[in-house]
Amino acid sequence: MNNEEKILEMLGQITGQIGQINGQIEQINGQIEQINGRLDRIETRMDHLEERMDHLETRMDHLETRMDCLEAEQAEMKKTLVHVNATQESLVLPRLQELYEGHHIIMETLDSRYPTYAEFEELKDDHFAVKESVRKMIVDINELKKAQ
Repeated sequence: MNNEEKILEMLGQITGQIGQINGQIEQINGQIEQINGRLDRIETRMDHLEERMDHLETRMDHLETRMDCLEAEQAEMKKTLVHVNATQESLVLPRLQELYEGHHIIMETLDSRYPTYAEFEELKDDHFAVKESVRKMIVDINELKKAQ
C-alpha cells in the first residue's frame, strides 16, 4: 500500500466521519429547532405573564391610590371626631346639665305650687259640692222669683 492509497483510505475514513458528524449536526439542529420552538412558546407565555403582571400592577396602583384616599378620609374623620368630642364635653354636656338642673328646679316649684294627687281629689270633691250647692241656690232663687 503506497502513500496515495493510504491517503485515499484516510480520506475515506475522514469522509465517513464527516458524514457521521454531519448526521449528528443535523440531529443537533433538529433538537435545536425543538428547543427554539419550546423557547418561542415559553417567550409567548412569558409575554402573556408580563401583560398580566402589568395589569396587576396597574390594579395595585389603583388600590394603593384608593387606600391613600381612604386613609386621608379616616384621618379627617378622626379630626372631626376629636372636635365633636371636645365640643360635646365643653359645650353640650354642661348645657344638658344646666337644662336638667333647670328642669329639676321647675319640677320642685311645680310640686310646691300645685296640689298633690290626694289634695287634687279633695279639691275636686269640694268643687263638686260647691257646684251642687250653686245649682240648688239657682233653683231656690228661680222659685223665689216665681213666688214674687
